[in-house]
Amino acid sequence: MRTAFLTLGIVAVVCVPGIHAQSINDVAAYGAMISTPVAAVSPIVLPYMTGSEQQGLGFAARYGRMSFDGGSTYALLGDFTGPVGKGTWGLDAGYVGATCGGCVGNLMAGVHLEGPLATAGSKAGTLFTLGMQGDVGFAKPSDGTAWAGAVNLPVALSVTAGRVDIVPFISPGFGLGIVSGFGSSETGYRFEAGGGVGVANVAPGLELTAGAEKVFIKGGKTVFGLGVSWIRLR
Repeated sequence: MRTAFLTLGIVAVVCVPGIHAQSINDVAAYGAMISTPVAAVSPIVLPYMTGSEQQGLGFAARYGRMSFDGGSTYALLGDFTGPVGKGTWGLDAGYVGATCGGCVGNLMAGVHLEGPLATAGSKAGTLFTLGMQGDVGFAKPSDGTAWAGAVNLPVALSVTAGRVDIVPFISPGFGLGIVSGFGSSETGYRFEAGGGVGVANVAPGLELTAGAEKVFIKGGKTVFGLGVSWIRLR
């Protein structure tokens, strides 16, 4: 029972009303996912979506905001990335906060790995990609911990327009959330989906993305976000 109160408390941290009526397992999954990098920010365009491969280390910064009656939450995330095969890996860390009265935030961190499964078309024209991305996230709210993981299948269409690539994409997936405290834990599963539109090669290696992310639960809100990344490409 005390873990149940902790689970509801994590949702209270991100100040989303209307979630408490769900089952405690659904709330655990939702709370853990939106308080970690798994779903606290929206996804960004990845190098393989434009037919490119990363060289060396890169960096991305992401901002997410979720609004509701009486306030909003915000998330700031920094992400160091590197190449692995035709895909990339990343280590990220950040903070989730809230503007509502009495709400507090938490630190978060995570790892991710992504790459292409199938491609069709031309890098210099129109390119379709189907990929896979795995994320694991951790958060440390007061009196407990939250872990989350998700597997997504991003689908993207990159269209070359002059020197830049315009990349609309959608990233449906399935996530797991675990909330622990007071010697016990609660676990749940939720579907999620993200997506957006990115502009790649604004300058060499520079990509900008506007996107959205949602964990599906009754009363759940949508995170809207922005991202910028700089990556050495080949």
